[in-house]
Amino acid sequence: MSNEIKVVVAEKKKISKAISSFTFTTPQESDLPTWEPGSHISVVLPDGTSRSYSLCGPAEDSARWTIAVLREEAGRGGSLRMHNEVHQGDLIEVTVPRNNFVLQPYGEYLFVAGGIGITPLLPMIESVARRGIPWRLLYLVRELEAAVFVDRLNEVSGGVVEVWESDERGLYPLAELSKFMNSSTGVFACGPSPLLAALEGMWIGDNLHIEHFTGDAVDTSEEGDAFDVVLSQSGQTVRVEAGVSILDAIEAADPSVFVLQSCKEGVCGSCETPVLEGTPDHRDLVLTKRQKEKCDRMMLCVSRALSNKIVLDL
Repeated sequence: MSNEIKVVVAEKKKISKAISSFTFTTPQESDLPTWEPGSHISVVLPDGTSRSYSLCGPAEDSARWTIAVLREEAGRGGSLRMHNEVHQGDLIEVTVPRNNFVLQPYGEYLFVAGGIGITPLLPMIESVARRGIPWRLLYLVRELEAAVFVDRLNEVSGGVVEVWESDERGLYPLAELSKFMNSSTGVFACGPSPLLAALEGMWIGDNLHIEHFTGDAVDTSEEGDAFDVVLSQSGQTVRVEAGVSILDAIEAADPSVFVLQSCKEGVCGSCETPVLEGTPDHRDLVLTKRQKEKCDRMMLCVSRALSNKIVLDL
């Protein structure tokens, strides 16, 4: 598809016991599409499935894209395939960058990373530092050996880095973060769902921006009434039964209808599709409250319809 490009795995490097970084270049070593901090790409794996990963290299480096992948033995298999089947020198397909985690302007910044959640925050920190804006990072890991990119973080000026290892020190008292906040502080966090839920419970307002890596908090499509989806480009009507996602129903009815997909958990935004008519039942963790209120787009992997019929721009 037009949003996929071929890249070479220029470097695969083990950066901790469970994390490897992958650096991509074009086969011609030409410039890659530009991207902003917070962006992610989807990597097409050897079995044809895809997984989304945050870009964590310097955003100003137009020749290389870098991601870091945590090996998850109990995951859905994407990280294992990345670690075991994707090798330096391989030619693979990735999507162009997409940004659902935009760095908004604030007078100062507080970044909270849980484990591999450091990846989207690192380019943000470097961007903020280049503009001379004060920043602080709380980096939560189980053990110090699991903290990656620490040397790179220590080279960034104008901020404070606090690495907290829970195995030695216990859980971080998140209430302590309030002393680093005021009305001009933007809080950007990425990590496990329990951490993000705790942060959401502490601050009510628009200053908190989070990105989920998994859809643990998503109310899945297993509940809800059946409804019809009309594909506007062909006029075809697809029945979506209870317990079936819109994405799966469309694929079963007409495999020729292409919908970009990756996480199938409502967290990556790949399957975002314009809504032309009807009212979505938003169950994703990507769209903001204001975006959901507009009812002009939805994530087909988890969201459903509140109306009996919904018309999509497909």
